[in-house]
Amino acid sequence: MSRAPHPPSANVLFGTDPYGYSILQQLIVGTKYTILITLIIATIRMVAGYILSIVYVFYLNNKSRQAINAIADGMHFLPLTLLVFIMLAPLLINNSGVWDATLMERLLLQVLIMSIIVLPVTTSSIGNEMNETLKKEYIQSCVVMGGSLIWVLLKHINPQLWPKLVLFWTQHVVQVLQMFVHLGILSIFVGGATFYPDNPYRLKPEIYELSGMIAISRSVFITKQFWMIIPPLFVFMVLIYCFNTIAEGISRKPITKKSNTDEL
Repeated sequence: MSRAPHPPSANVLFGTDPYGYSILQQLIVGTKYTILITLIIATIRMVAGYILSIVYVFYLNNKSRQAINAIADGMHFLPLTLLVFIMLAPLLINNSGVWDATLMERLLLQVLIMSIIVLPVTTSSIGNEMNETLKKEYIQSCVVMGGSLIWVLLKHINPQLWPKLVLFWTQHVVQVLQMFVHLGILSIFVGGATFYPDNPYRLKPEIYELSGMIAISRSVFITKQFWMIIPPLFVFMVLIYCFNTIAEGISRKPITKKSNTDEL
């Protein structure tokens, strides 16, 4: 009776894409993959950055720290999405239809690349927070009295650093979500994509997730069929808003610590 893409109607609530697949069903299936991969990347960034920041604070000299800080400051002005695109495009866009790597290998490489790309910034940020914590008198007294590195980390630095780590984690989640939107416009999807046999200009994602739905935005603005792009963009906006609200709540929460005199 009609040809895809179908506009929103009672039968298809959010309409369909150019190949007749329901936008609503793709959102239901794909949102969980996008959220899961985003949380994994943000967590790897924080865990790796925390481990490297220990080396940064306790084992590197001032010259090495200044070099890492210089790299981190420079990376704030670099288009990280473009760097990730250059590294991921040969891996995740398939022209021949036969993959050299399995889906799990491609996902692992994508997660590692998107995690490692910001390690200098993460290491510098967490390391500087550790340095500020080490300047407090009770921590310096602990070191003078013979406290070991593990004791100082577990008992003194980590309790003060934990709220900052959670704040950094939520900020990285937002950054990864924004990067997925940009990569989707550049036709880089989670797990990779292959060209449709009947359309050499259309990519078929290996995993149906949100960034793959963003890729049709260029054709949408030409055809003005905006129902295909508004739902995934709205989901991204809701996710980014939620994590921004979490970060704002954490940053406003005062950090209090009971002293021994208060307990007495």
